Amino acid sequence: MTQYKTGCIIAVICCLFVATISASKPLSAPQQKEEMAGYVDDGGTVYYFNGRSYCGFVSQGHLRFYQQVFSSPSKGRRSQDQLRQYFGQYTGPCSLPTGYFDNGQAVFYSFGNGTYCGFANPQALDTHGKPRGYLPRLGRIDIEPDRFLKYTGACDPNMKARIALDIPYVEPQNDDWSCGPNSAARFLKFYGWDASYPGIRRAAAATMPQLLRDMEVGTTPHALRDTIKPYRPEIVLKRGTNLTEIISALYQRKPVIALLRVGSIKLKLVGERTIVGRVLGDDLNPHVTAPALHWVVIYGLDENARSLLIQDTNGGTYPISYDKFNDQWNWSVGSGVVKEAIDAEGVTTRTILY
Repeated sequence: MTQYKTGCIIAVICCLFVATISASKPLSAPQQKEEMAGYVDDGGTVYYFNGRSYCGFVSQGHLRFYQQVFSSPSKGRRSQDQLRQYFGQYTGPCSLPTGYFDNGQAVFYSFGNGTYCGFANPQALDTHGKPRGYLPRLGRIDIEPDRFLKYTGACDPNMKARIALDIPYVEPQNDDWSCGPNSAARFLKFYGWDASYPGIRRAAAATMPQLLRDMEVGTTPHALRDTIKPYRPEIVLKRGTNLTEIISALYQRKPVIALLRVGSIKLKLVGERTIVGRVLGDDLNPHVTAPALHWVVIYGLDENARSLLIQDTNGGTYPISYDKFNDQWNWSVGSGVVKEAIDAEGVTTRTILY
């Protein structure tokens, strides 16, 4: 088993070497549960359920503003007993994600944790906003934000943010290939789905043709997307993107699954489980050198340290500088059979899902 060491963290590498065979089959949709996010009412108050807990709206204006930001479907009417039983903990008035908003007179900044600050003048807003073009503009609100947010005073135009999303526990990866399904299980758990690592691994394997399963290779980006999509239809797959898109997603409280190169690995061209592979044996089976690629979850950032926060598939967490992350994320292959195989399956540098 190949191992990848980052500081004191030992993580299993799941190699991702792909053949020039189409890999995807559609998955049947999972049974719908109350884990799906959406709006619900009890006949008097409207609430928003995020997959783990629910919050309430203090006015129609508050609700309308929130719906512009979170376009989730209606889940219908529920009694208070049903809310308590199926929707988790009530967390109070609904807050806002990180970003800018205004009330027609002044511009404010939501920290994403139930607090906000205001800009004393346009210059302060420019100083804060220009280097943060990735921050969302949430729009205009027609009620006093003090009714559902806590005001902390004037915004410091030079303030730096630290975001650390809470990723629920998932058992560690226990094989050589399923870093993608393990990361997907962590991602779906964040959104409230009871998605087990073994179950997601089986679903991911079902998207792969038999030859790839025999080779015990990792999950391609589109196969991982198709595995997640029945649970989270709005999943986004981006190839050849940039760090700004990752930061923007994190500011919207969305974890990101990223594909990193963590070394190189020699692979047999013919899988050991195939008849030809068993006949050739280890000595005669041709080998090629391929990039060792690894799926991880990005769950936060630290602007002061210019670093991202990574959760690996063994459950360990660590910071990685923007520069080091880019080195591992913006990898290259060269030319030849490996590049042709990887290109054929849409495996490219700077790939993310969120």
